[in-house]
Amino acid sequence: MKKVLILLLVAMSVSCSMRDKIEIIEPVQVKVESLSKFRLTCMVDNRSCHAVRILEGRLKVHMPAGDVGTILLNEEVVVPRRAVTKIDIPMRIRFENPLVMLVDASQDMTVSGEVTVRIGMARKKMRIKNQPISKFLDNFAE
Repeated sequence: MKKVLILLLVAMSVSCSMRDKIEIIEPVQVKVESLSKFRLTCMVDNRSCHAVRILEGRLKVHMPAGDVGTILLNEEVVVPRRAVTKIDIPMRIRFENPLVMLVDASQDMTVSGEVTVRIGMARKKMRIKNQPISKFLDNFAE
């Protein structure tokens, strides 16, 4: 009986790898709901056998001329397992210095902070340090 249980666990772990990709297959769209609230929408392909949950996050947005503000992810976002689906990520932003964007809008923005995700039963804090926004979004696509 013990050997059958071990064989079953090995078969389940091989058939459902945590390394399955999550891809963003449609560009991100931004919908502004108010001065401090907006919603990112994108089409996501989750080939994993686990749902991915973005639990919370706090990201500082930087530009070469100074800090722009802080993005807060307060609502849980679920990417269903084995699905191609559209997800909405509600966010709030607290501006520290929005004029920095007007003065230096041609420069690339970077983000720093933490995002907490859960995949299956595993919970992980992703720490980001001065990463370009485009590369940050690629983290969720790989």
